[in-house]
Amino acid sequence: NVGYIGTVDYSKLHRDFLDISTKIDIKDIQFIVCGGDDEKNIKQEAMDKNISEKFKFTGKVSNIKEYLSLFDVFGYPLSPYHYGTCDQALAEAMACGTPCVSTNVGDSNEIVGEFGWIVPPQSPLELADAIALALIEYNNYPELWRKRKFNSAQHIKKNFELKSMVHNFHKVWGE
Repeated sequence: NVGYIGTVDYSKLHRDFLDISTKIDIKDIQFIVCGGDDEKNIKQEAMDKNISEKFKFTGKVSNIKEYLSLFDVFGYPLSPYHYGTCDQALAEAMACGTPCVSTNVGDSNEIVGEFGWIVPPQSPLELADAIALALIEYNNYPELWRKRKFNSAQHIKKNFELKSMVHNFHKVWGE
């Protein structure tokens, strides 16, 4: 399961999101897309491309914890020009121990770092390859995957907990 939580609209999602999914040749892959705004149009687009069986569009959800527990990988194919913040969604996924694959937009590289996969937003095929690589690791190297999940969660808890953030804020503010 490759999960996404956020605005489901091409103002935030990479325009090639659906095409990226078709490049990943993993048996029984499922993209769980949580969020609203334009999901009905993107769902229709997936149906028009005959790839809708790969997707589950949930619309807006009130409890993301339920979905985060289903994700094996958090896929975050962001538009190079998206308007929103990506830190919240990435941090929540990683805090739950879900490794992330994201485009390098905004602060995604600083959040995910070495604990996941970051690719340039101009390279949709690299994003497909990174998601496939993550799923291959998940399926074939369970010990490495457990370590990645643990390190991902520890990284967020250590560097992005409230106490650390307040300390860093005061440090920067003091400068």
